Amino acid sequence: MKKISTLFIAFGGFLFAQAQQPFTPGNLVIYKVGTGTGTLSNKATPFFLEERSTSGAVVQSIALPPNDAAKTGSNKVITASGTATSEGLITRSENGLYLVFTGYNASIDTATSSVTGNNDTLVGRMVGRVDALGAINTTTVLRDVANKNNIRSAASQDGNSFWVGSAVGGVRYALLGADTSTSIAATPANARGLTIYGGQLYASTASVAGGRRTSIYSIGNGLPTAKAGYKRSSGVDTIYRSITKATTLSPYQFTILSLPSGMVMYVADAGADTVVGHGIQKYSLVDTAWVYNGAIATPAPKNSEVLTGLVASANGNNVSLYGTTSKNLIFVNDVTGYNATPTATYNILDTAKKNTVFRGLAFAPVVTPLLPISFRANLSAALVSSNAKLTWATGIESNTKSFVIEKSADAKTFTEITTIAAKGKASEYVYTDPTKIETIQYYRLRILDNEGNGKFSQVVLVNPLLKNAGLSIYPNPVANTTTLSHSQAKQGATLKITSIDGKVLSTYNVQTGATQTSIDVSHFEKASYLVTFQNNGALSTAKFVK
Repeated sequence: MKKISTLFIAFGGFLFAQAQQPFTPGNLVIYKVGTGTGTLSNKATPFFLEERSTSGAVVQSIALPPNDAAKTGSNKVITASGTATSEGLITRSENGLYLVFTGYNASIDTATSSVTGNNDTLVGRMVGRVDALGAINTTTVLRDVANKNNIRSAASQDGNSFWVGSAVGGVRYALLGADTSTSIAATPANARGLTIYGGQLYASTASVAGGRRTSIYSIGNGLPTAKAGYKRSSGVDTIYRSITKATTLSPYQFTILSLPSGMVMYVADAGADTVVGHGIQKYSLVDTAWVYNGAIATPAPKNSEVLTGLVASANGNNVSLYGTTSKNLIFVNDVTGYNATPTATYNILDTAKKNTVFRGLAFAPVVTPLLPISFRANLSAALVSSNAKLTWATGIESNTKSFVIEKSADAKTFTEITTIAAKGKASEYVYTDPTKIETIQYYRLRILDNEGNGKFSQVVLVNPLLKNAGLSIYPNPVANTTTLSHSQAKQGATLKITSIDGKVLSTYNVQTGATQTSIDVSHFEKASYLVTFQNNGALSTAKFVK
């Protein structure tokens, strides 16, 4: 464990430590409530951002300003409720640069009643952030969020704008330093954990919306800044709606990961259901629905020890999960991979000290962005009326200036044909090459940042000489990207890739009018696969090898 250098500030009988060192990438940060002195209550309570190694050892503890004596610069007082287990679901911004957390603008020196029960105009609900060097910003005090109730979590793409979840009012949007917010999704009203994955905003809830219980849902398209609808996660919510007792399932933080064979989601559930199982629930995205794989039991939900915090990282099919109950920091290693029943058991890494509790947790922030750009959909090409139609979709566009589209006849020498400006947020892009395609043509993106540095996408191709006999594939075997020639696609046509034993792995929408479609299979394992083209009721199937 590294040596800790701290500055101690004493006031009101308590001792607080202000961090004097950067966070270590890969470490965990827990939202810890209480100083260890005095019984925790529903009044305004100091909290800390406690950095720990992945073995559970304490590295440093950053104190948030609990009264005027601890404030610095323009920062405001921020505290937590000592007894509200649903709060403190800390997150890391999607670009990795900040930790984002919530609290109350109520000093421990003046608060005499339940901090959550106060009117939001009197006790503002707050969003704070801290960067990788430990610099704290608590200037965002919102007067229109969680009136007389709990503020629970916030998510951010870049640390300058926030989506906020609370027990009343659903999800709202606010800018850094603001005092008001915008309603994004008032339903479900009871929002808990927020997550941004691939440029899309997601939330968890245990409330009933539209007459049906929901659990994990997406909000709008991408990262909405105005009123947007919500969409239940197909499959996950089927599981939740199948349980008759309203209190048996209770989702909080959750995480989505891309494994070599597909996407998985893990959900921290504080319920005690015997059908689905409390603890860490695992789902896999099969076709367009999340399929329930099973649950990993965690410490029994008794005496307020319920699982609310959860983060995970993946190395191939090996997933390392870290969770928090009010009393324990736990570790789980799931090696079963995509769409498989988890068999792992939990290990307790550490236990909260007396008169302190754990809430949520996140991975430590980093100094440089994790990804200056990420793709929700990689570059693909379709042959439509003898023209190449290119499409791609981004999640993150941090420090991204433009996309230069390049073209080649031999996949060696590329020539620039156009430049498309980046939109600076999660977006979808479409470009049609105006030149008629008569021979094989290759395309790629050169992605430029604001400093002029560039990197390339994968290469895709169109081959007008490839004649389909129902459905044909080129090249085959496949390395990363393959091109499928098919009959002219009607509206709603799809390509579906399955394993030889019939398990659906991916589904792609085909451009209307296309006679050829390129797809990225770089994340598939080496094996044989079947691809099915469904077009206005007609089915064609072909086999390819990776």
